[in-house]
Amino acid sequence: DYISLNGSEVVEIKVNLYDRLVWGERGVCPVAESGFIKLKVKEKVKFIYNNAFLYNAKDYKKDRKTYIENRCIKEGGIRLIKFFNKLNWHDAIFCNVIGEMDGEFLVLKFLNQPNFGLSDSDKNVIFLNDVSKSLIESINLDFENCEDFTIYKDEIQDVQLQFKKELFWGAGDLFRNIESGFIKFKFDNEIYYRRTHFIDDGKVTLKKLEKRLCWKGAQSDHDICHLYIDYKYIGFGSRHTECIEVRDIRTDEELERIEKLVDEGDYELDEYISGYCRKQDDGTIIITFGKNSEALLKKLN
Repeated sequence: DYISLNGSEVVEIKVNLYDRLVWGERGVCPVAESGFIKLKVKEKVKFIYNNAFLYNAKDYKKDRKTYIENRCIKEGGIRLIKFFNKLNWHDAIFCNVIGEMDGEFLVLKFLNQPNFGLSDSDKNVIFLNDVSKSLIESINLDFENCEDFTIYKDEIQDVQLQFKKELFWGAGDLFRNIESGFIKFKFDNEIYYRRTHFIDDGKVTLKKLEKRLCWKGAQSDHDICHLYIDYKYIGFGSRHTECIEVRDIRTDEELERIEKLVDEGDYELDEYISGYCRKQDDGTIIITFGKNSEALLKKLN
């Protein structure tokens, strides 16, 4: 279940975080060590994302204010709070919370979680597995224009990715950010269950998938902005998905110079360049990432 509150209902926030991060939905999140959120819940409030998903929604609709206060105080169970800005981007905090009334205010208190470690560093940390072929079930290639398609473990020949030390905030959770590396795979035309999403409604063929990557011919730059990797996980058939950030390899200075040329009509801007790819003579495709991606592609030839 979840409920949504408007920013106008938030009176005060004070929160201290543990140094250690935890795994969230598709990325990494901090955990509250102490602090509180002070709320003045309204009976009626209008805002764009005023959604709720509740097992007893009728009680909520009948008396929103009373429902929220009773739910937080008597039932508890709050494990995650997301703070949204005007762009609907968010920061998420895992927590253990008790609710209590302070006059007209509902106060959500963050409880200390024994044995979770320290909370006094200026840095956060989490320990994660390397991304290795043996752990992967599938990789969804997410392109800058929101098109995507999936490649599967039997198609993947090799995966070697190196990550930056710092995580990247991607308008939500924190994600690993690729420094360099490559994916090598070959399409299997016997796979009929492939997940694909394209803007046009035409038939999706392997030739179309290849052209989405190698759109300039055998070798091309690509605009992959995320990798969604499904890992083998707890129990038979279970999956664990990680979102990995793939940044544009051009510097801010390069992009500013290019945008100036575009404004002057002397240049056509490639919207996003995050690496290079090449189709080999045997049908194998190599996708490289990072600022050294073009050199890496030559090395892998």
